[in-house]
Amino acid sequence: MRQTILKLFDDLLRSVSFDRLFAKQPDLLEEISKRHAFAEANNCQTRLVAIGKSANDMTMQLANSCHLPGHVSGIIVTPYRPGAGPATQAFNPSIPSTLPFPPNWELKLHVSGHPLPNQVSLEAAEEALKLVSNSQEHDLTIFLISGGASAAFELPVSPDITLGDLQKTYQLLILKCQNIDEINSVRMAISRVKAGRLAVAAYPSQQFTLLISDVENELAAIGSGPTMYFPDNHSESVQDIVDKYQLRELLPKSVLNSLDSEHERIFKDDPRLSNSQWHCLASNLDLLENLQHLCRQLGWEAVIDTSCDHMPVEESAPRLIEKLESHQGQTPFAIISGGEMVSRFSEQATGQGGRNSAFVMETVELIAGKRIAVGSWASDGRDGSGQGGAYADSDSLRRGIELGLNLSEFRDNCDSFGYFNHLNDALICEPTHHNLRDARVLVKY
Repeated sequence: MRQTILKLFDDLLRSVSFDRLFAKQPDLLEEISKRHAFAEANNCQTRLVAIGKSANDMTMQLANSCHLPGHVSGIIVTPYRPGAGPATQAFNPSIPSTLPFPPNWELKLHVSGHPLPNQVSLEAAEEALKLVSNSQEHDLTIFLISGGASAAFELPVSPDITLGDLQKTYQLLILKCQNIDEINSVRMAISRVKAGRLAVAAYPSQQFTLLISDVENELAAIGSGPTMYFPDNHSESVQDIVDKYQLRELLPKSVLNSLDSEHERIFKDDPRLSNSQWHCLASNLDLLENLQHLCRQLGWEAVIDTSCDHMPVEESAPRLIEKLESHQGQTPFAIISGGEMVSRFSEQATGQGGRNSAFVMETVELIAGKRIAVGSWASDGRDGSGQGGAYADSDSLRRGIELGLNLSEFRDNCDSFGYFNHLNDALICEPTHHNLRDARVLVKY
């Protein structure tokens, strides 16, 4: 079953390749091509800003899929080097683009920070603002936004907010806040390039934003919405979030001063968004439906279950296993689980691992000796410490005991990666350069 699960995840990655995602949008690509031709005919400009983990691949696929023969100037901002993994925090230079773009495309590549912004993140945002400012009505601006854009692309609203202040703030939000909406509300409040402000800077040009979604529903949460309006569902004020998590004594003073100030919010009906279009190329639901299809090709009965999104792994594991065991049927039965669960790490822990391997670790005792297998995978190939996720089955607990592994000790040390690495069941993979959240398969056979 292990090899079957591994092949499922490999086939799943191929099912969301960028050429397939763009091929599903022929009308959109044709419209972009026409807008580009119109801009060229009227001596206007076409500009491109690509931000996030998928920025390189989205840009290359746009070049291959769209007819854009005229001049295109732009910037690519990503935490990944072309053909390589994430850049380290210690070495993140801006480097010239070496990607195979058309000769008339003049693009600059910035390898920026993630999950914390770095100096390149600031420089790239400043350059992007200069690029899209002073646009004319017949200019064309194409934005390619994907997961990881929040940290990769940042510029504070106040010059008093230093890079160190930003990094401390990002780290606190990641550690303290319970969901992405709360994190983004604070990010949006202190940024010059989030919550639609980048789109406003590019007004009145004709704007197309193509998105790869790493969020549940609200597209404005992708990259904290640099080209989108302020989300309707962000009901809590920033002050409520600060007080809820007792951040007032922890956040840098420069950030608190900015949060206490009134900054313009850009809403859906803002006339400066009247020339903007937003198109989502893929989401977590696409990933889950593809995985369901692959399971059914194996002859399995398969259902999608997103009920554990945002749920702690120690609660979601028994819940999903109980659902799995309660199913009656003769053929193998699979639960396809999506979204992002919560795995909290204690400050004293020294282990490695992310929410996917932590979830699988919570199932090890529950499935011991049973005809059940579990796999969980981060679609960007990065589950916190270089691996993509983990696999477990009825034999995992026994094999761990034979190797002298104490499951409780690994759990207490938040070392899910270490546990599965000893079992040779950590799912190791290269970065996928996209992020459609997580996918899990639990199968009773």
